[in-house]
Amino acid sequence: MTSLSLAARNVLLAEPGIRSLIAKSPTLGTWVFDERPLGGKIEGTGLCLIVVNEERPYSSPNEHNTMKFPQLIVDIWADCTRNPDSTPKVYDAKDKIEAIEKVVDRLFHTVDRSMNHSVIIWGTPEEIALKAGVVVAGSQRLNGSPEYSPIKDAEGAFMGRLIYGVNKV
Repeated sequence: MTSLSLAARNVLLAEPGIRSLIAKSPTLGTWVFDERPLGGKIEGTGLCLIVVNEERPYSSPNEHNTMKFPQLIVDIWADCTRNPDSTPKVYDAKDKIEAIEKVVDRLFHTVDRSMNHSVIIWGTPEEIALKAGVVVAGSQRLNGSPEYSPIKDAEGAFMGRLIYGVNKV
């Protein structure tokens, strides 16, 4: 877990558009996970979950400041809509991923919002209000479309990967 991936997870959890599209359970809450989907399994359920990770930098450091440039990886796992016997009813996992992608992009593709040289705070609603979260100068989508991978042993299920380059202060 990194401060960036945890802050991004908390931004997603606070978004009603995400909460309406992602699986929930009494023990795990809304299924947006930082690094590992602890106990969340969508195969055969018709549900979706998100896993957020920070990875290697997408750019070299600056010579004139200490800004960092990590990649934020957002993996959207989606199962297709299923019949009561768990057989595929509609092969719509990619459609579910694309619906979630639109909300994620609105939150993390911040090029338009960061053009006025103001920073963005990521974190819980309380951290954002107190300006105590992770400070981001901007972020942009690095892959044009989700990178789709079928989920092994789950007919009709896919994982879609979104990659963002973050300018972290």
